[in-house]
Amino acid sequence: MGCRIFFWIMSLFGCYDNVEPVHAVSLQSKIEYTAKEKELINEINEYRRQNFLQECSTDNYLSSLAYEHNLYMISQGKPSHDNFNERVADIGLIMNIKTAAEIISYGFMTTEVIVNKWSKSESHRKVLENPSFNCMGLAATFGANGRLYVTNIYIKQ
Repeated sequence: MGCRIFFWIMSLFGCYDNVEPVHAVSLQSKIEYTAKEKELINEINEYRRQNFLQECSTDNYLSSLAYEHNLYMISQGKPSHDNFNERVADIGLIMNIKTAAEIISYGFMTTEVIVNKWSKSESHRKVLENPSFNCMGLAATFGANGRLYVTNIYIKQ
């Protein structure tokens, strides 16, 4: 029996007012990206360049939220977009955002395969190739089961 691989996409457009933040991630946090995360960020931006799109800068706060979501997925034992609306609301409290999207990956071990699988999925490709997105946060975290969980959050400011 083969491995089941999961991909989801969640996109949300809109404005959030009077929403309390649910995450306790410091805005001052300096993210130390792992080699795997740096490689994936480079792979994503290379894909965007090949499609004549601007690169996305990385944001520490977005990456902190992505990491926090990976820990949540690991604790639940499954990939999900649970609490995406809350993450977007948190982002909207400190950043002027027009739109946001999130793509996740579970189980793929190489950055090339992750980006390739995203690019082959119409809904994921729409996020990767969205010319409006100019900033992203990314985290790649191994669970106790040895599987790689990736959360990639995009915003348009």
